[in-house]
Amino acid sequence: MVSTAGVLDEQDLTKRTAQAAADYLTALRPVPRTLGISWGRTLHDISVQLRPGWASGVDVVQINGDVSLNARPGTAAVTAVSIAQNGAGQFTLLPSPAILERVETKRAIATDRSVAAVLEMGSAASAYLFSAGQADAGSAHVESGYLTPDQVAELVRKGAVGDIVGRFIDSAGQIVDPALNERTLGIPLGHLRRSATAIAVIGGARKHANARSVVLSGLCTVLITDEDTAQALLAREP
Repeated sequence: MVSTAGVLDEQDLTKRTAQAAADYLTALRPVPRTLGISWGRTLHDISVQLRPGWASGVDVVQINGDVSLNARPGTAAVTAVSIAQNGAGQFTLLPSPAILERVETKRAIATDRSVAAVLEMGSAASAYLFSAGQADAGSAHVESGYLTPDQVAELVRKGAVGDIVGRFIDSAGQIVDPALNERTLGIPLGHLRRSATAIAVIGGARKHANARSVVLSGLCTVLITDEDTAQALLAREP
C-alpha cells in the first residue's frame, strides 16, 4: 500500500504506485517464468521503474491488443520490451488493435496462426500484471482513438466502472457491452480469475469503483494501491 502523504498530484501518485509495483515484482518469488501484461500509462510507468536485473529470464507476453489509431507514448510494445529486457528475458508482442470495427475482422485476426499463438501463450502465463482503465473522457481508449467520449459515456450509462485488459466491466466485474467485448482482442477475463498470481495495480480516486470491482469479482490475487483507495475498499463504500 502506497502512502498518499505529500502527494503532489495524480501523476505523482501514479508514479509512487508504479514504484511499489516494481518493488513487488522484483521481490516476487518464485520468479514467474512467463509474465502476461496489459498496457496503459500505469504499466508504462512500472516498466520505467523496473531496474535492469530485476529478474533473470522472465519472458513477457502481451495479453491484449494495442496498435493504436493515434500515436501515443507508452504503448504495450514499448512496455513489454522494456520489462523483458530488464528482466533478461524474451518478449512476445500481440500485433493487433485492441478493438476492431467489425466482429468478423476480430475473429479472423484472432484465428490467424501467429496471433493465436500469442493469445495461447498469454492464456498460459504463470503470472499477470495489469492495471485498470478509467471510464471517462480520459480513458486510454479515447486517447488511442478506439472509442469516442460519447461511446465511453454510453458504457458508463450501462454500468461501466472502467476497463480491465481492454474489457469494460461493471461493479460486479461483468462485461457491460457484449457486442463491444466481441470486438475486443485479448485473453478472456476468466484467465485472470483462474490465475494463481494476478497482480492488479490500481490507484487514484477516479478508480475506486474499478478497484472494488476487481477485488470483489476475483480478478486479482494481489492489489497494489494507495492508502486512500485501500481505505475506500475497507469502508465498503457503495
